[in-house]
Amino acid sequence: MTLLADLRLAARALLKNPGHSALAVLALGLGIGLTSTTWSVVHGTALRGLPFDHAEQLMALDRRVLAGSTEGVPTRVHDLADWRERQHSFEGLAAFFMMSVNLSGAEGQPERSPGALLTVNTFDLLRVRPLLGRAFLAGDDRPGALPVAILGYGLWQDRFGGDPNVVGQTVRVNGVPTTVVGVMPRMFRFPIGESIWLPLAVDPLLSKRGEGPGLGVFGRLRAGTSLEVARAEFTTLAKELEARYPETHRGTGVVIKPYDRMYLASDEGVVPGLYAMLATVFAVLLIACANVSNLLLARAVVRTRELAVRAALGASRLRLVSLVLAESSVIALGGGALGVALAFLGIRWFREKAMLTNPPFWLEFKLDGAVLLFVLGAAVLSALVAGVVPAWRSSRPNMHEVLCDAARGTSSLRLGRFSRALVITELALSCALLLPAGMMTRSIVNLREFNVGFAVDLLTARVMLPRADYPDNAKRLQFFEELTWYVGLFGTLFVAFGVAALLLAVVGLYGVVAFSTGQRAHQIGIRMALGATTRDVISLVMQQGVWQLGLGTTLGVAAGLGFSRVMARFFFRVTPFDPATVATVLIVLGTTTLVACLFPARRAARTEPSVALRDQ
Repeated sequence: MTLLADLRLAARALLKNPGHSALAVLALGLGIGLTSTTWSVVHGTALRGLPFDHAEQLMALDRRVLAGSTEGVPTRVHDLADWRERQHSFEGLAAFFMMSVNLSGAEGQPERSPGALLTVNTFDLLRVRPLLGRAFLAGDDRPGALPVAILGYGLWQDRFGGDPNVVGQTVRVNGVPTTVVGVMPRMFRFPIGESIWLPLAVDPLLSKRGEGPGLGVFGRLRAGTSLEVARAEFTTLAKELEARYPETHRGTGVVIKPYDRMYLASDEGVVPGLYAMLATVFAVLLIACANVSNLLLARAVVRTRELAVRAALGASRLRLVSLVLAESSVIALGGGALGVALAFLGIRWFREKAMLTNPPFWLEFKLDGAVLLFVLGAAVLSALVAGVVPAWRSSRPNMHEVLCDAARGTSSLRLGRFSRALVITELALSCALLLPAGMMTRSIVNLREFNVGFAVDLLTARVMLPRADYPDNAKRLQFFEELTWYVGLFGTLFVAFGVAALLLAVVGLYGVVAFSTGQRAHQIGIRMALGATTRDVISLVMQQGVWQLGLGTTLGVAAGLGFSRVMARFFFRVTPFDPATVATVLIVLGTTTLVACLFPARRAARTEPSVALRDQ
């Protein structure tokens, strides 16, 4: 028979038992969907990077005013001038100042747009060229020079209708007649999410040392120069400046980080949390694969006699393996399709919610080719993992032994032990994920309820709040509420993993208990014929789930508390050993798993003894 015929035969066989087949497809689809979504989020946030040539060389530099801190504050003009004069690690240093820009022209009403002042060497260091016109020239920042501006692609399209003749036109920027000299490509919104740029004049003579506007500074490392070398050089430079200017530089240093990580709190914030989520979701995928393997193991045992008869009639071992693997392939195809659909929906939801927080322009959340390839690879791998054990077990050469085992139920015993071990592993992983997920949930609640005071003017966070945009406490409070919600967005995604793990573990336990109950129908029939009550039968079946639950949660609590300790830096007013969270997780996990065991137990108790004995 051809592969297509095998797949059709497998599909018909799976439809005869739609419940188990649907559970397998759901488990696999959920695992693949969550994994793909998370990988896309991590890739878009921490791996894709800036859309510039050799973007890994671009570093952000700040002044450090707190000893030992990994965060800095904006740089003053005199510091930039000193750094430029003395440093050798960077090809050059550029600066920017973010601001709001009122733009008006011959037509239309004035509009406020996010903009930035840039030093004229910015575009050279970024190695990017305008789509239309030119970049800033050396003389554009000099006093008395003709005011010029460069437009972002979106602003050009929305405000000027994509007019190719916009270069050379005069507009009013903050009330000043200004000539448009260029239009940037679509993806360029440097430094964070700006859409119009003006030249920034850097003149230390215009202000006293330690005064003046706070500037963002970045540079491009020279080829062959490492980040560690640059940090060492600037540490020495900071000490020299402290010795020369003790009044303004006492105890100060320089913080240097990759530019795309500066605004994501890479040392203690979002990026490590994303990697933790990625590791977590791979555990969810492992649980999903274990579930599919469990369900296919159960089905293979049920079909043991059928396959033995096929072998006795002349079917080769390869033929038997292909029949079993065809079923796992159908489940993999269904799970893969469901997983891709869930991934697209998940990414779209995350992108829509993330856009509300105005993330940096280089963060792009999409299912690209690499992620889709990963999804397909995960589906194929899951099919192999889920099908290899039952395929090998059902195709062993000694078919006479298989027939005898099927009659005695010994094959079911051996496969049942393997299945129960998988369920214990699922329960342990589920508990290990639910504990930090529960603590993350409490952290989100605590963070939302936290009273952010604004009695002080200094905010030790890597954010810039222009007074024009945030003139009062109400506006600033709104900003930090959005920031809190942004953190909650990632926390919610993490919590979803714990819930998915719980769902998968419950499905797996239900499948194993239901299968085991079906295999023990003959034994249950004899017990009931000899006078066993409904309560006796339910107790007998529940015992299997209870001891698996106990062992799984014991292992899971130990692993979960260790995991929570590692993730403690992401918790807010929650300890890694929070007793209320541990108790809640155990109650939820215990209740759901016992309910999952109760359904097959009640079904077994309602079976007529004569029917069970006759079926056997």
